[in-house]
Amino acid sequence: MKINRAVLTICLGVLVGTSACSSSEGGEAATEPPTSEQPRTSAPSSSPARIPETELAETDPCSLLSKSDVSKYGEQIEGPIREDIGSSRDCRFMKPFGSEPKGSFTLGVAVRDDQGINDAVDRGYGIQKTEDGGRQFARIPSEGGCTVAVSVTTASRVDVLINMAAGTERACQVASEVSEVVASRLPEG
Repeated sequence: MKINRAVLTICLGVLVGTSACSSSEGGEAATEPPTSEQPRTSAPSSSPARIPETELAETDPCSLLSKSDVSKYGEQIEGPIREDIGSSRDCRFMKPFGSEPKGSFTLGVAVRDDQGINDAVDRGYGIQKTEDGGRQFARIPSEGGCTVAVSVTTASRVDVLINMAAGTERACQVASEVSEVVASRLPEG
């Protein structure tokens, strides 16, 4: 039996797309509303301080980004919402769909104690690695979203993930801006 190349390509695309959104990577769709079972925490009252490297394993991801840090990207931000997804500890904020659908987004921070930036997974658009101030970054675009992995050590990182109705280019711009804020609050690796 002969398999049509187009059918094979579509099947492969579905498999890759499904695995790119697996819970092990901590990605979320911008349209997914929070459920009532998700714990909500209050935003830090002031900007979080730098944390010592030995405390990364115990770091609450919501201490790395505050609601005021996210509020510059829109009004009526929901969160922070703290949860564990796969092997990461996550904190996310949302600007739900409303009168301004192009302005909706889900923005998260994921602490990964056992995965460095070399473990980051390509989501179909390549991975661009850079270094700034002695810290390594990996930008990972995806359909309608972007992740910026911030290296802490060779075996640990913090991801800044965003899905936006405004598209991949804008998502990568926001993820890059937010990753600078998060990186300034991380221990040196």
